[in-house]
Amino acid sequence: MQRKEKRNKLIIIGILLLLIGVVFGATSFLCNYHNKQVEDRKVDEFIENSSIENNDTNDLVIAEEESKVEVTPVQYSMVIEIPKMNLKKGLYDINSKYNNVDYNIQIIKESDMPNKENGNLILAGHNGNSNISYFDNLNTLSNGDSVFIFYEGKKYTYKIFDNYEIEKNGKVSIHGYSKKTTITLISCKKNTKDKQIVYIGEQVNSVVY
Repeated sequence: MQRKEKRNKLIIIGILLLLIGVVFGATSFLCNYHNKQVEDRKVDEFIENSSIENNDTNDLVIAEEESKVEVTPVQYSMVIEIPKMNLKKGLYDINSKYNNVDYNIQIIKESDMPNKENGNLILAGHNGNSNISYFDNLNTLSNGDSVFIFYEGKKYTYKIFDNYEIEKNGKVSIHGYSKKTTITLISCKKNTKDKQIVYIGEQVNSVVY
């Protein structure tokens, strides 16, 4: 009799733990889904508002009078989109405390902005399974894949043309391409503790959006 009661208690405890796990998993999923929706809206607002700011002043006044929509300030300085990685993410100003791999994709201090000829925009992001592992699929990129940067009313298109590995020692060795305008993407190599991967893209086009 005691064994049966003990078994029943264990079954009840197991069911309760299972329910707690389901509730926790569902809550985490809903939270991440909500954060993704908020992020997508902020990115879209940034792109839309940047486009408005680069229109003629008279057009802006007319648009405001017709729509009566109040423009919400956005904290991003640019947006990166990599279709192959299903990534579209706003990036904070280079001097923001949130411009850090522990919060977001980081714009490295030595970077040039996309509008500088023969400059190099350098971005770093985490690899892994956490909710800040924005460069988790960086290793899936191949030569010819596209990277888009939305910055100050222009959409800059880059094409990946080179990649290599470096030692993870606190320093980043970046190959120089003095006659190209480039973007450099950096992350840790999967399943290693002492290697990083670097992907280089060349700017091939820029258009007003």
